[in-house]
Amino acid sequence: MAEAKQTWLEDRLLSGVERIWGRDRLTVLAYHRIRNPSGFPFFEPVISATPNGFARQMDIVSQKYNAISLADLHGWLDGGTPLPPRAALVTFDDGYRDNLEFALPILQERGLPAVVFLSTDYVSRDRPFFWDAAAFCFRNTERSQADLPILGVRTWASASSISTEWIEAMKRQPDDRKDEAVAQLGALLDVRLPADIYAGELLTWDEVRSMMSKGFSFGSHTLSHTILTQLPPDQALRELKGSRLRLEDELDAPVRSLAYPNGTTADFSPQIEELAREAGYTAAFTMVPGPARSRAITANPMAIRRVSLYLDDSDRRFRAKLAGGGRIRSSLS
Repeated sequence: MAEAKQTWLEDRLLSGVERIWGRDRLTVLAYHRIRNPSGFPFFEPVISATPNGFARQMDIVSQKYNAISLADLHGWLDGGTPLPPRAALVTFDDGYRDNLEFALPILQERGLPAVVFLSTDYVSRDRPFFWDAAAFCFRNTERSQADLPILGVRTWASASSISTEWIEAMKRQPDDRKDEAVAQLGALLDVRLPADIYAGELLTWDEVRSMMSKGFSFGSHTLSHTILTQLPPDQALRELKGSRLRLEDELDAPVRSLAYPNGTTADFSPQIEELAREAGYTAAFTMVPGPARSRAITANPMAIRRVSLYLDDSDRRFRAKLAGGGRIRSSLS
């Protein structure tokens, strides 16, 4: 009885939060990896949900929202059919292969479309993202103290906490500095990444085309996943335009959408938005907490909000985030 009453109260609260944003809104879900964390050798915060957790979340989306495709979004922005009430768009960043292995069957079972934003320099390659390489080093070292690149002397008890701190610091470094620092890190920690450690972690172009034939859409996450505000304008434009052209060449289809790497308010700007337009994009997605009202999107489709999902999101927290709880919390902080 007490549990039923608590559930009823939660539903009432969530309904109230939903009314704050109203029916005329778009909720864009932002995922990265879908997999079980057991034995995972890389950067665990990139796991957004387990397969079972993702399935439950997609059940909630099916029951409470009207899922749209990227084509639906672009059609609406072009002045076509309006979005349905409580529209939702499922997106993934980076291009991990578990999007194909675990997420695609779950989405197909429910008839839900989705979008993957690809960092095109990594497709069909076994080269790890710097955060995964760094996490592997910290997970496999026997050391608990070192004079680390960027951070300096550190002592740690948790590989997870020190890898997160180091990765956050490295995000603001130039790409060539990242590669150099990861190599230095492995040497300092006495850890060598096996040559095949990243094999099968990322999508290939053939797999991308297969997913496209099964209902997935694809957009750009730049060439190399570099933070665009850290680059001179000419380099930022190269990242934006080069990725779009590569996608269009591989997929034989127009590409008009972009997700900014990292995606916080420090990672894009009006200048970056203008460069994205120049590069051929008509819509771009951030990691600024969503959902967003339709009029805000039409006013500026180059800064669409998203709801970031994480491994420790319970079903209750997932529902609250999609109802606007994350945006309310952000506005109060």
